[in-house]
Amino acid sequence: MLALRRRFGFSNGVAVDCNAQRGGGLALLWKDSVEVSLQSYSTGHIDVKVLNQAVGDWRFTGFYGNPVQSLRNQSWDLIRFLSDQYELPWILGGDFNEILWYGEKEGGARKDQGLINRFREALDDCGLKDVGVRGNPFTRSRRNRNGQPIRKRLDRFVVNQSWKNMTQNYLVSHLSAPVSDHVPILMYFEFIQQRRRLKGRADRFFFETLWAGYENCESIISATWYSDNSANSLNAVAGKLHLTGLKLADWSKKEIPSIPKELKCLQLELDKNAENVLCVQEEEMGAIAVDYFSSLFETCNPSVDSSVLDVVNLKVTEEMNSFMDKPFSKEEVKGVL
Repeated sequence: MLALRRRFGFSNGVAVDCNAQRGGGLALLWKDSVEVSLQSYSTGHIDVKVLNQAVGDWRFTGFYGNPVQSLRNQSWDLIRFLSDQYELPWILGGDFNEILWYGEKEGGARKDQGLINRFREALDDCGLKDVGVRGNPFTRSRRNRNGQPIRKRLDRFVVNQSWKNMTQNYLVSHLSAPVSDHVPILMYFEFIQQRRRLKGRADRFFFETLWAGYENCESIISATWYSDNSANSLNAVAGKLHLTGLKLADWSKKEIPSIPKELKCLQLELDKNAENVLCVQEEEMGAIAVDYFSSLFETCNPSVDSSVLDVVNLKVTEEMNSFMDKPFSKEEVKGVL
C-alpha cells in the first residue's frame, strides 16, 4: 500500500485486507491538505470524518458489499449500524455488489426483486439517496458461461440530506478501466460556502495578468493541475479548472496587495500636506494635489512602480521613439501650417 500511495501522490492512507478466501481489500488515501479522522473500519467499510473549518465537518465512508448473495443482508445491517453512530453530512460510496433498479442491469437472468428491495430499504432507513451518474451508467461488464454480455451498475455514491444541503453542482462520472471488469467512479462537487467565497470576488473567475509576474503563480497552477493524473474526461478537466481558480484566488488574496486597500492608503496620503497633517477642506486638498503633481513631473527621479510598468504592453517602439525625438525641419512646420 505504501508503494501505491507514493505512486499516486498521496501522503496518508489506511488499508484493510479482505478475508483469506478472496483477494483485494479496501483502501482510503488522502493528501496533507485534507484533515481526516479515522472512526472505524472492517472488511466491508472504512469510515472517516473530514475536518473542515471553512465549511464544517462531514463524513465519508468507503464501502464494499458482501459478494456472497446470501450474506448481503449483513452489509445492509452494517450501513444501518454506521448510520446510528453519529450524525454529520454523509457520503457513502463504493462497490455495493447490488443494483437499485431493474434498469441498472443488462443481460443475464432477471434480478430477484426481493434482493433489490432489501438494498433500497437499507438506504431509506438511513436517509441515503443515490446521486446518479452522467453518461454510461454501468460499472461492471462481464460475460456469463454462455458468452452473453452482462452489464450492471454496482458502484455508486449515496448521500444524506445534510450533505446535499452543504454542497451543490455535484457530478458523478465513470472513468475507463482497461485492466479491470469494474470502472472507477469519480465524484466532483463544491461546497456552497466555497462557491460563495468565489462569488464574493466576482461572478466568474478571471486570471489577472499581474499574477504572471510572481514566481509562485506557475507553481500553484502546476501543483493543482497535476495533483490528479487519473482522470482526463471533460468533467475532470472542468473540476481541475475550477479548483485551480479557487487556489489562485486564495493565493492572490494572501500574497498580492489589495489594490482597493492601496488606493485607500494612497488617497489618505494625498490628503496630507507637507507637514503630514490630514486636510479636510477642499481648498487645502486642492493645494496638496497641485504640489504633489508639480513635484512628480519636475523631479528627475520620479517614483514609478516597476511592477505596474511590467504588465503594460509596449506600444511605442525604439524606432518610433527615435523618429519622434528628431528636431523639426522648416519643411515639416510649413507642411502642417
